[in-house]
Amino acid sequence: MSKLPMYHYKTNPETKYAKKIERHLQQKKRWKLVADDLNELLGENITRMVQKPGYFGLDPQEITKEENKKLFKIDGAIRQNTKAAKALFQSYKDIIKKHDLEDYEEIPILNFGYGLMRHSRTEQMRHMGTSEGELYYETDFDLQDRADDPNVLIKISQEEFLEKQLEETRKRNEEVGE
Repeated sequence: MSKLPMYHYKTNPETKYAKKIERHLQQKKRWKLVADDLNELLGENITRMVQKPGYFGLDPQEITKEENKKLFKIDGAIRQNTKAAKALFQSYKDIIKKHDLEDYEEIPILNFGYGLMRHSRTEQMRHMGTSEGELYYETDFDLQDRADDPNVLIKISQEEFLEKQLEETRKRNEEVGE
């Protein structure tokens, strides 16, 4: 079986798409602050939650206090049928606003808006965010050809992709002291 060629891209910094990706990568870091605020509010240790401003959901297995368990459905979504749950949801929205995450969008949603997506499960597509606010892609199909606007991406070599991947790995290791 022959291996399909891989294509490599990075975001074109001159586009609105690149600005949205950069904003996403900056905002993504703030979700830890949201979790910290919620933990203080609930007296819990929540580490996994849905990162979507208009939806409040978390891992129900992380909820330990009985009074908090009553505020969430079995799937981890906040209930809307009690005064306490409604008040908590309002507090969640206030926390989202405090950390400037009201317009936060996940990368798959941003990509969908620009036609940057797989069309089948057999296609491979992965992305890597960088510390400079760029996004790098590796696919087994021509993503630039598929994009609504091919100018949102710049085709790069596999070597450039791998060098950036190594550089980002080194930066992350330095941050954690390895």
